[in-house]
Amino acid sequence: MCKSYDYFLNPQKLKLFPANPPKDATLKWFMGLRAHSIRTWEEMKTAFLENYKDYCMPHNLKDEVLKMM
Repeated sequence: MCKSYDYFLNPQKLKLFPANPPKDATLKWFMGLRAHSIRTWEEMKTAFLENYKDYCMPHNLKDEVLKMM
């Protein structure tokens, strides 16, 4: 999406995030963020990845971690 708008700067990416609203559970997460709690693209990226880190983990690595428990 950023590429199609030639948005390569982080402030531009941050503005585009709500313009392309997420769906379902991600939308609920996004709408649940405190007002003005995200001021930079780095804060958005960190918050998003922290919330969805389990989904980003490679499956084989996740299986290995679960075996240790």
